[in-house]
Amino acid sequence: MNANRNADRITIETTSRTFLAALAQLAEALPDPAAPTIRLATVSNGQTLGHVDIDTTTLTDLARVIFLRAEHLPALLPRPVLRVVGSGE
Repeated sequence: MNANRNADRITIETTSRTFLAALAQLAEALPDPAAPTIRLATVSNGQTLGHVDIDTTTLTDLARVIFLRAEHLPALLPRPVLRVVGSGE
């Protein structure tokens, strides 16, 4: 049980660091100094794991990309098909 909790904690912390690093890199590469800034934080079990400040223009652009990807994702995934091959009689 302890090993599972440690593995989960490591996964959460790694995911948090990766996500925040990607956002920070995006904010640095495509800044909009005229736009307001939002601080995004990752939190697990009430503990803040990290944060990044990103302008609203860049964050909105990122959200649009995510929406587009999500719209097309179901079409890219194979749909399960159930076929009856015999009646068993």
